[in-house]
Amino acid sequence: MTWRNARPRLTVKFAAAVLIALGLALAVPASAKAPPPPAPDPAAITAAQDEMTKAQAAVDTAKKALADARGALKKTLADNTAAVAKLRADFAAAPELAAARKAVDDSKQALDAAMENVRQTVLKPKPEYQAALAARETTHQASVTLQHDAAAAPDQVTQAAGEAMKAESAVTQMEAAAFEADAGVKDAKDKAQAAQAAVAGLRKKFEQSLKSDPARTAAKNDLDAAKLKVDSAQSGLDDAQKAFATAQQQLYVAQNTLVPSK
Repeated sequence: MTWRNARPRLTVKFAAAVLIALGLALAVPASAKAPPPPAPDPAAITAAQDEMTKAQAAVDTAKKALADARGALKKTLADNTAAVAKLRADFAAAPELAAARKAVDDSKQALDAAMENVRQTVLKPKPEYQAALAARETTHQASVTLQHDAAAAPDQVTQAAGEAMKAESAVTQMEAAAFEADAGVKDAKDKAQAAQAAVAGLRKKFEQSLKSDPARTAAKNDLDAAKLKVDSAQSGLDDAQKAFATAQQQLYVAQNTLVPSK
């Protein structure tokens, strides 16, 4: 057989092979193709976004609740302060307290009069008392003059002030001794102290009554309840903010987690 006679047979065989290859290629199913790359799950992202929306709404609600609670606390505190202020005003205007205060003023005036009587009738006739008064006046004037003298040395000012204090002390000691020995001064002093003690007693009684006064007690209870509501609202806001942070984290995970595509 010559090459020329065999050539058609080779061509027919080659064509048949090509046809077979094309048929096989066309027969390969679509599933055998390369699958798409992994990607975030849209459903997971949507669910996470919904949770974050709910969490944000909860935060907004908690913030409003806290603001309302704080506003209520402020008002309750003002009401409590007003209630106490009214009770104190009523006490200050009470006739019993007014009488006690007048007794204090009268007793002070009586004591001053008793001491002045001792100065005039007991001390004034004594030369040593007159000398002490004169020394007090002289040293006081000298001290004041030096304090206003720009040319005065600091030591001079200090010495003059010391002498004035010493002279003042001498007069005070003489008067104190004379007052202590006088029965009229002693009686007036006792009455003044008793009057002051009476006022102090009324004040103490009033302060104790505040603890059991119905209006004060109701105001205090409202204040305590308002404080608890603020604490509760603050706790609710803290929890809502934590839940929102968790929802944010879940959304981030959903957006960055790759899953095989279906």
